[in-house]
Amino acid sequence: MKTVLMSLFIFFLFMGCNENTQEVQASGKKVHIGLIFTDNDSLMHKRLKVFKVFQKQWGRLDNGDELVLHVVSAKKDALSCFNNLLKEEKMSAVISFLDSTLMLDLKQSIEKNKVPVMSIIATHSKVNEIKYVSRICLNNPWQASVAAAYIRDELFISNINIIRDERNDFSLELSDLFEERYKKMGGRVVSVFSVKGLENDPQNFIKKMNENKIDALFLTINVQKTKELIKLLHKLNHKVTILTHDGLLSAFKTKFPEEAYLLDNIFVIDNYADDVRLSTKARILQKYKLDKKGFFDSYNGLSYDSWSLLRAALNRCKNYSGECVNNYMRNASRVEGVVEVFSMKEGNALRAVYVNKIKDSKMKIRVKVY
Repeated sequence: MKTVLMSLFIFFLFMGCNENTQEVQASGKKVHIGLIFTDNDSLMHKRLKVFKVFQKQWGRLDNGDELVLHVVSAKKDALSCFNNLLKEEKMSAVISFLDSTLMLDLKQSIEKNKVPVMSIIATHSKVNEIKYVSRICLNNPWQASVAAAYIRDELFISNINIIRDERNDFSLELSDLFEERYKKMGGRVVSVFSVKGLENDPQNFIKKMNENKIDALFLTINVQKTKELIKLLHKLNHKVTILTHDGLLSAFKTKFPEEAYLLDNIFVIDNYADDVRLSTKARILQKYKLDKKGFFDSYNGLSYDSWSLLRAALNRCKNYSGECVNNYMRNASRVEGVVEVFSMKEGNALRAVYVNKIKDSKMKIRVKVY
């Protein structure tokens, strides 16, 4: 009996290993995938390293066709960069690290060329109106609802100021949606401040912000402005509860790794948390030393999920036609993600959203919302 049990154990052990390391016989055919970044070289270098790992680990489809990456950086004109990418080869799909504003600039080209695009970070609701775009990250309406509910119902905060950037589509929409939902829940938005005031006269900005009693700040500004604001608050010894948007900690650690401590005790909405357990298949990535802090952050998690969804779509589309790949990516069911299984509905990811509190440069789960 012991011999039989040991044999079964060894059998299933090797079955489990094969799931992660199985060698697929090469077919000799290539499937071309575009990967487009902004002009942030540090971000591009770090994220490209992650995709090279994916390519090494899961770089062939079930039929042996090889996934080939074509990498471009939109240093000046995202639209021209995108169009030039499509001229290199016939792209079966494009994975995009462009923000909401740049993604919206590509709308006509994407729909004209009918190339499926996987958006990693563009959360604006209008991005979903582009019929050939699938968004792997959360969207602004859902993010705003979770943020408003957490501040009002979990932190019991009644008065809040919003700080936003009118020059940024993402910032404007998220702040407007948050204000609408927060007020419906009985909360009071005392003032909505433009980040321009922080740029022009920081001391007066803080003075005006403190004229009315508030309990918290909701920020929809970028990492640079967030850093400037928090440094100023620390300098003035001004303590206030802060809640901000997805991807902030990952972007902060990429751009300002030595100053990530500034974000301690801030609440963030995000797609993941640092104390989640990686899925069985994703754990193999921990052996790769992608950076000093280890494999996992939000960008890496979203990158893994986009690769997983893309491979699933390509495996189901015989000739990799844009229509077939796009239809599957936008409405896929039960895709194995970096943390858990997720699905897609009309181009939006159906997945949990986390409210985290940052401590020691890590996001610790406070609430997980489905």
